[in-house]
Amino acid sequence: LYCVRQLENKIMALASAVDKVAHLHFPQMTPSLVRDVSKELLALANNETVVEKELSLMNSDQLDILMKVIYIGLAGDFKNSASYLKWHAAAYEKTGPGAIVRTLSDKDPSSSLLDKDETATA
Repeated sequence: LYCVRQLENKIMALASAVDKVAHLHFPQMTPSLVRDVSKELLALANNETVVEKELSLMNSDQLDILMKVIYIGLAGDFKNSASYLKWHAAAYEKTGPGAIVRTLSDKDPSSSLLDKDETATA
């Protein structure tokens, strides 16, 4: 019973951590800003059943955020890449290519305003 409760707490912790970084655009995310999500991902990665359950409890916005964090992890945490790839495969199975496309096309709106200003003055 203790192990089940502990696992349920971990699952809730991941969703909560994902929600805390929901305001960030992909270019704004850094390993230090998504550290809590990454820790939870790595702690749960070895249990495929838990990974599937966690993903089934997330809405589409949370899944998109999770995909962004997975890419941040893959880019900078090479020793845990196998764990991130497990999450990526499971998330891809649930979302299809949409979450990947949304992640890679996510831009910081304030930076696009600067780009327009620079183009206008050039």
